[in-house]
Amino acid sequence: MNILTFPCCPASRPALPPGNVAEVRALPYEVTRRIHSRKPRRSKNGTPEERAAKVASAALPSATVIELQRPPKRALLKQEFEAKLNQLDPLGRSYIEGYMQALVDQRGRS
Repeated sequence: MNILTFPCCPASRPALPPGNVAEVRALPYEVTRRIHSRKPRRSKNGTPEERAAKVASAALPSATVIELQRPPKRALLKQEFEAKLNQLDPLGRSYIEGYMQALVDQRGRS
């Protein structure tokens, strides 16, 4: 008869009562895999339902969208265009003249 003792226990106190024998057996690998696969999923961030509820509660209320009515675009009359050019300062006028010249040059190439 072999009596098991552990370092944490005093030597005078046996781990098992006299006459009892302890057999340690390992479970087969397939059994331990099955046990672990049937455990519920645990996550440090909560379950999918908890995460969905958290996102839903944190969502901002949607804004009301109002479409603005814009007047239809129309071409400027020659007098209106000249009036707008006359309102520009010399620097702005030279910018517009350069832009218009680039458009004319581009049209000539194509």
